[in-house]
Amino acid sequence: MKEFSVLLTCSSFHAIGIVDTLKNNPENCRVSVYVANCNEEDLPPSSCCDGTFVVPKLTAPNYINHILFLCKEYSIDIIMPTSSLELVLMAKNKDLFNKHGVIVSVSSLESLSIANNKIKLWKHFKDVMPSQQVVFNVKEARDFIGRFESVCCKPADLYGGKGFAVIDDENSINTSLFHAYGKKHYISHEQLYEIVEKSPNGIILQEYHKGADYMVSVLAENGRVLYLCRYWGDVVEFGAVVKGRIADLPKAYEIAEMVVQRLGIDGNVGFDFIVKDDGTVLLLDVNLRINATLQFPAKAGCNLSYLRCKRLLGDTSMYKLNINRNLKMVKYFDSKYYE
Repeated sequence: MKEFSVLLTCSSFHAIGIVDTLKNNPENCRVSVYVANCNEEDLPPSSCCDGTFVVPKLTAPNYINHILFLCKEYSIDIIMPTSSLELVLMAKNKDLFNKHGVIVSVSSLESLSIANNKIKLWKHFKDVMPSQQVVFNVKEARDFIGRFESVCCKPADLYGGKGFAVIDDENSINTSLFHAYGKKHYISHEQLYEIVEKSPNGIILQEYHKGADYMVSVLAENGRVLYLCRYWGDVVEFGAVVKGRIADLPKAYEIAEMVVQRLGIDGNVGFDFIVKDDGTVLLLDVNLRINATLQFPAKAGCNLSYLRCKRLLGDTSMYKLNINRNLKMVKYFDSKYYE
């Protein structure tokens, strides 16, 4: 494989793991990796990659032109979006980048319109997902809550676990002092009703199930699963697994394959499941992008980000992967010192 270059857009310090999967690939191919974000403080140290860029906000009118300028200036071959917020914009401009010799790793607008919308996703796959509804007033919220033993919520316009909370009066705590983003959080019914009244875009309420987190990372191509790796998320923070173990769960794979086929998904995709104590497997979320946990499957022998790049650059060979199914992982925070 000849050397190539990748630009990770809307990417933060979580990009360090993705950079590692691309640079430390199984073929020792030279890969240059650059990282872009609108906030300089969120960028990883430049020593972790080949360069970092501060770019306009995603909503800025010159965002696409600025990314295109960087691609020309640094001979970028592939753009890999890392945020769900930018996927639709990148898909709409895919042809523009392609005209300049840059490949955008993104699925179709059709598949994104469903996967990026929690309610549309549920309507398509309600047989394997918990019940949910967008509520816009207190009456709707009370009616939904009254139907289930336990309910959780999140803002309809946020991604990555932001704003998630379980509705529980007994366990609710002060949100301003003790809320830890990415960790389990509780709010009271009254707090929920107050939030609903102040949320013009609505709040998603979902039937809440206790259980174990399980993930399936997939590389798909035009509705067909090419490669995948499955693992338990024993501890999940910031939307990423910080302690996990490789393990097969056939039912989760069946659901993932069904979703890939029905939506015609193309590219990297992450599936989040909850496995109840009785063994029932429920789909919680589908993310049509590379994610911060891909370093774990890569260390197990399934480097999905690198394999995606190979196929985008024309290598359509299928490889037999030797996955270490006994691998376990614990992520520790490390300090980086730079100027």
